[in-house]
Amino acid sequence: MFRKGLILAGLLCVLAGTAQAMVPGDSLAPATTRTIVPANTKASLLNVKVVPGFFWNTAGLELEATLSGSFSAGVVGHFKWGPGDGQRDNYRLVDQDYNHAGYLIDGFVRYFPLQPAPSGWYVQATASYGTLLYADASVRPYTLWMLRDLPKQADPLAPVAASQPYAFGVASGYQFLISRGHLIANLLGGAQLQFDEAQKPYVSLYFMPSVGFYF
Repeated sequence: MFRKGLILAGLLCVLAGTAQAMVPGDSLAPATTRTIVPANTKASLLNVKVVPGFFWNTAGLELEATLSGSFSAGVVGHFKWGPGDGQRDNYRLVDQDYNHAGYLIDGFVRYFPLQPAPSGWYVQATASYGTLLYADASVRPYTLWMLRDLPKQADPLAPVAASQPYAFGVASGYQFLISRGHLIANLLGGAQLQFDEAQKPYVSLYFMPSVGFYF
């Protein structure tokens, strides 16, 4: 039924284009076509995206599956290899926790109130676990701001304390589906509740871009 509908829609587009070409004065107008991706079909039940973070020696992979017309769920894995974020020189002088490899796993659920998932604007709930640590004491790439009490160190080589491995957060973003090439692009911004080494809570803000393919 769905395939027959697409064939009928294609024939209507061809007939409409032919009729427009027969209108006087429009013979030189360029013909245009527009492809609309049907939402919540077998073509968009699963998508895989890459999360670039190479400045921090970090890369991520995001998997998202459509659960229903308005909900999706997935997981993001961030993986860091060795020294990063411009602190390689310090690594030669003293070993730091942020110079070690680490990971961060985000599990999320997204709600799309305006369009069927996974396209359009959404809100997200996130639970995270990992060992990522950077030189500014942040625990994920693309951290914009962090409300955390850090000791003022005169020595730039002083140790940076790691946070507790678990975190929770909320986010909001927008996903674009591009039918040509089955591309999908996502940009979100979020807030994360984390706990420092003394179990004191603090909040950080971040954004996260990703791009990939849907199936």
